[in-house]
Amino acid sequence: MTVKREYDSSRRQRQAAQTRADILQAARRLFSARGYAATTIEAIAAEAEVSEATVYAGFGSKRGILLAFQQLMEENVDLGERGRAFHAAAGNPAGQIAVAVSISLSFPARHADIMAALLSARGMDPDVDVFLRRGLGQEHRGAWSMVASVLASQGALRPGLTEQEAGDLAAALTRPELYLILSGELGWSPDRITEILTTVVRSALLG
Repeated sequence: MTVKREYDSSRRQRQAAQTRADILQAARRLFSARGYAATTIEAIAAEAEVSEATVYAGFGSKRGILLAFQQLMEENVDLGERGRAFHAAAGNPAGQIAVAVSISLSFPARHADIMAALLSARGMDPDVDVFLRRGLGQEHRGAWSMVASVLASQGALRPGLTEQEAGDLAAALTRPELYLILSGELGWSPDRITEILTTVVRSALLG
């Protein structure tokens, strides 16, 4: 009996995880096709072939879906491994910048559809504004501030460029909006974007 209960519990967990994944995929398709603001919970439920109650139970609201996407984006980028690669490049400012650019661009590279949908909804939905302000204004800029601090401690920054200016400039050059223009509108490949922006950021920060 105990074995059967454990099996049933495990099966329910797998089913719940699959349902959650199906809802996220449905939301992703609709956000991309219709835009975030025009997509309703009702539409997401219909696309995922579940009830609205199931969506609300799993996420609470569209804001909950946004938070789930943020978690998904972070899980799909191994920040621990990238962090180790950054520290392994200690003493090599050009190498550290290459790792940092790769980390920054990995988010729009893997989730261009989500980023494009959310950026298009900027100013129209307060939850999206908070999401972007936290992700772009705080986390993205904060990460580059840390990189600039490391570079400054090595005396590697271009003469006349302050630590804050270096962090701000690198963050601006690696924002997802630029990646989406280069990849979506201009047809650049991910590898080429990474190569060119790495060169640009190195030149801007190191001279």
